[in-house]
Amino acid sequence: KKVFVYQPKVRVDLTREVETLKFRFDNAFAEDASNEDIYNQTCKTLIPNVFDGSFSSVFAYGQTGSGKTFTMMGSNFTAGGCKDN
Repeated sequence: KKVFVYQPKVRVDLTREVETLKFRFDNAFAEDASNEDIYNQTCKTLIPNVFDGSFSSVFAYGQTGSGKTFTMMGSNFTAGGCKDN
């Protein structure tokens, strides 16, 4: 999946331009995607391998506060990864 970011800039000579930044990801999700949608498209196929003794990892990248920990851990966990009582 490709994501394009259009970033307005002002040069030193005060001319304006729009820089296009291109990013390529295995997956990119809309803000209204559910945790279930994300799980089904990213992690679901890894789980059987883990139970069969293989190793798997998931790398979540994003801006601070964008919901990575919430998406991976849900709302019952603290920032340290410990379950709230």
